[in-house]
Amino acid sequence: MEGCCGAEDLHDMDKYLEPDRVAMQKKLLLGLAAATLLTTMAPAFAASNTLNWGSQLDAAKCHAGSLPIINVVQNVTRNPDSGTGGNWALDNFTRQITVWQTGPGEFCAILAYHGMFGSSAFAGDPSPGGTGTLSGTEQGTLEGGFRATFSGTFTPGAAPTSGFIGSTDCGGTTTGSCTGYVSSWTPMYFNSGAGVDLSSGMNWWGWIYHGGSCGTWVDAVPSAGTGTGDIICP
Repeated sequence: MEGCCGAEDLHDMDKYLEPDRVAMQKKLLLGLAAATLLTTMAPAFAASNTLNWGSQLDAAKCHAGSLPIINVVQNVTRNPDSGTGGNWALDNFTRQITVWQTGPGEFCAILAYHGMFGSSAFAGDPSPGGTGTLSGTEQGTLEGGFRATFSGTFTPGAAPTSGFIGSTDCGGTTTGSCTGYVSSWTPMYFNSGAGVDLSSGMNWWGWIYHGGSCGTWVDAVPSAGTGTGDIICP
């Protein structure tokens, strides 16, 4: 409308706004700023405690359409798990072992782990991420695995190349490690019982531990044992 609301009029209208209306506008602006800051920061925190292990253990990483020569399942119990300050939990898990032959005497293996962990035997010891002390009540789920290439001679004999192949009990030691459990299945299939040392051919490895409200810890390359995050229960 002509004669109404010129620049000076609009400028002066602020003085007539009710005090509570001005306060409300300020609160809305502050709320929007805080929400923007949290949205910007959230991915950084989330990324440090997640692990896309599925993409690394995809069968396509090992083969180009061929069928596996081994596709079996093994249980491992009471396996001591190490963190930044030594052993911190005992694990019980199932692992799917899949192997492809990629060339004469050349193989690629993918081992996918799913299981649970508990820290009751390690109360008072350092947490896996090294930021505190374990209460002994930390427990939860774990998942991940590794991918490895190796050389050898395929000699399965009577060993089943599919289905369940039994369990390995690591004994629940709190100070040592489960010697050879990583490769404990290989003597069944390679080098006439001598097996294969997989440690030198690791192309990728990683595990993520979900401790509920007590936290999440990721141990994966390239962190090489230091990991990200932590799990500590009060």
